Amino acid sequence: MIPVLPCSNIRAQHDFLVDVVGLDSGGLVEHDGRVVHGEVRAGDRRFWLHEASGGLTTPAAATVRTGGIVLHVRDVDAHYQRARVAGATILREPTDEDYGQREYGLRDLDGHDWYIATPFAPPASYRLTPRPHLTLGVGNRPRHQATWIAADSEMTSGRPTMQRTTAVIRNPDHVTIAVADAPASIEFFELLGFRKDHVATIDGGLPAAYMGMPDMKAQHITLALEGSEPRFEIQLLEFDPKPPDDPGEHPTNRRRRGYNHLAFRVDDIEAVTAHLVANGVKLLSDEMDYISRRLRFFEGPEGITLELVQWVNSSGARR
Repeated sequence: MIPVLPCSNIRAQHDFLVDVVGLDSGGLVEHDGRVVHGEVRAGDRRFWLHEASGGLTTPAAATVRTGGIVLHVRDVDAHYQRARVAGATILREPTDEDYGQREYGLRDLDGHDWYIATPFAPPASYRLTPRPHLTLGVGNRPRHQATWIAADSEMTSGRPTMQRTTAVIRNPDHVTIAVADAPASIEFFELLGFRKDHVATIDGGLPAAYMGMPDMKAQHITLALEGSEPRFEIQLLEFDPKPPDDPGEHPTNRRRRGYNHLAFRVDDIEAVTAHLVANGVKLLSDEMDYISRRLRFFEGPEGITLELVQWVNSSGARR
């Protein structure tokens, strides 16, 4: 789903959303010297900017308010200060809301209202609980939607529950595989629609320490699945020197060939980490910032390695 925002001036609105709101630019399309389309992104979520024509109008032109957009950030107070200094129209200052987030409001150049927020633990009387709600999905299969409802004693399991965000994980982010022949692996995954996106060389340093191998040397190759939304990747590790055929029995040994780890994308890595620790899950690393992501390993069933991933932009703000 891609929301479309009507704009009176696509370029000006694009620049405002990038420079003031902090979204990522998805580019502008020009035709005959005129900007006819724009795109901004919040992580893997896209917004299309369309000129206000053909029946579309802006809230400012219609002089009515019909809704708004909620954007979660890591530090709502810092975001508020930057927006205020930049001259944004502030609707209200940061306030702790009883539904579990601290938020403030701003209005963009075309009158769209944005609610910038940082989630925190909501009161005990609220929790996000999946409730069956029949809708048509891909292939007309029923889906389930989540609904905020009051919690009662019958709905609690006795285990610590995740209340800080609406879900523990958002989606699978990537699978990492250790390979002996990277070109052959790349060729195989290209058959499935993956394309080479990024190559990095690991030669000791923080990434090697994070992997539990301080002297590790490897090529780290990212393959992105074309057309996938949300984004999904296969990440290849080609070690130098190549590991022996059997470097150890325990699957947490990340120098083994084959499966290395599965990574899950989350909105708040600190909150999810606390949730896992509260439920007795073993952490396998400290947190690391790497290629626009905050990362942390933890151990799954049968000793497999799993990973939390929170995407961030170049300034460190959550995406």
